Amino acid sequence: MTIVVLMKPIHDPNVPLTREEVETPAFGVEESHLSFGPYDENALETALQLKDRYRMPVVVVVVAPSNMPENFLRIPLAVGADQVFQVPLA
Repeated sequence: MTIVVLMKPIHDPNVPLTREEVETPAFGVEESHLSFGPYDENALETALQLKDRYRMPVVVVVVAPSNMPENFLRIPLAVGADQVFQVPLA
Protein backbone atom coordinates (compact mmCIF):
# COMPACT_ATOMS: atom_id res chain seq x y z
CA MET A 1 0.00 0.00 0.00
CA THR A 2 1.24 3.50 -0.83
CA ILE A 3 0.25 6.83 0.72
CA VAL A 4 -0.32 9.55 -1.88
CA VAL A 5 -0.30 13.22 -0.88
CA LEU A 6 -1.54 15.90 -3.29
CA MET A 7 0.13 19.30 -2.94
CA LYS A 8 -0.12 22.62 -4.76
CA PRO A 9 2.10 25.68 -4.34
CA ILE A 10 0.45 28.93 -3.29
CA HIS A 11 1.64 32.48 -2.74
CA ASP A 12 3.64 32.59 0.47
CA PRO A 13 1.25 33.99 3.12
CA ASN A 14 4.21 35.55 4.98
CA VAL A 15 5.01 37.82 2.00
CA PRO A 16 2.61 40.75 1.58
CA LEU A 17 1.14 41.33 -1.87
CA THR A 18 1.43 44.62 -3.67
CA ARG A 19 -1.29 46.07 -5.84
CA GLU A 20 0.97 45.81 -8.90
CA GLU A 21 1.49 42.07 -8.35
CA VAL A 22 -2.23 41.40 -8.09
CA GLU A 23 -3.08 43.41 -11.21
CA THR A 24 -0.55 41.68 -13.50
CA PRO A 25 -1.86 38.97 -15.83
CA ALA A 26 0.80 36.58 -14.50
CA PHE A 27 -0.60 36.69 -10.95
CA GLY A 28 -1.35 33.19 -9.77
CA VAL A 29 0.58 31.67 -12.67
CA GLU A 30 4.13 32.98 -12.34
CA GLU A 31 4.65 33.66 -8.67
CA SER A 32 7.96 34.74 -7.22
CA HIS A 33 7.15 33.86 -3.58
CA LEU A 34 5.81 30.33 -3.39
CA SER A 35 5.25 27.92 -0.55
CA PHE A 36 3.05 24.96 0.15
CA GLY A 37 -0.16 25.75 1.98
CA PRO A 38 -0.64 24.80 5.63
CA TYR A 39 -3.21 22.12 4.76
CA ASP A 40 -0.80 20.51 2.30
CA GLU A 41 1.99 20.60 4.87
CA ASN A 42 -0.30 19.01 7.46
CA ALA A 43 -1.28 16.27 5.00
CA LEU A 44 2.38 15.53 4.30
CA GLU A 45 3.22 15.45 8.00
CA THR A 46 0.35 13.04 8.68
CA ALA A 47 1.48 10.83 5.78
CA LEU A 48 5.04 10.78 7.14
CA GLN A 49 3.77 9.77 10.57
CA LEU A 50 1.82 6.91 8.96
CA LYS A 51 4.93 5.97 7.01
CA ASP A 52 6.92 5.64 10.23
CA ARG A 53 4.17 3.70 11.96
CA TYR A 54 3.14 1.29 9.20
CA ARG A 55 6.25 1.30 6.97
CA MET A 56 4.43 2.48 3.84
CA PRO A 57 6.03 4.58 1.09
CA VAL A 58 4.88 8.18 0.68
CA VAL A 59 4.44 9.57 -2.84
CA VAL A 60 3.81 13.30 -3.30
CA VAL A 61 2.02 14.60 -6.40
CA VAL A 62 2.60 18.32 -6.95
CA VAL A 63 0.23 20.15 -9.29
CA ALA A 64 2.26 23.13 -10.51
CA PRO A 65 3.31 25.03 -13.62
CA SER A 66 6.00 23.35 -15.71
CA ASN A 67 8.45 26.17 -14.94
CA MET A 68 8.45 25.32 -11.21
CA PRO A 69 11.98 25.49 -9.74
CA GLU A 70 13.41 22.03 -9.13
CA ASN A 71 14.58 22.91 -5.62
CA PHE A 72 10.96 23.66 -4.68
CA LEU A 73 9.98 20.15 -5.74
CA ARG A 74 12.70 18.73 -3.49
CA ILE A 75 11.09 20.06 -0.31
CA PRO A 76 8.86 16.98 0.21
CA LEU A 77 11.87 14.73 -0.38
CA ALA A 78 13.88 16.65 2.19
CA VAL A 79 11.32 16.00 4.92
CA GLY A 80 10.99 12.28 4.18
CA ALA A 81 8.79 11.57 1.15
CA ASP A 82 9.95 8.70 -1.02
CA GLN A 83 9.00 10.09 -4.44
CA VAL A 84 7.72 13.35 -5.90
CA PHE A 85 5.87 13.65 -9.20
CA GLN A 86 4.89 16.89 -10.88
CA VAL A 87 1.66 17.25 -12.81
CA PRO A 88 2.02 20.36 -14.99
CA LEU A 89 -0.85 22.79 -15.26
CA ALA A 90 -2.26 23.23 -18.72
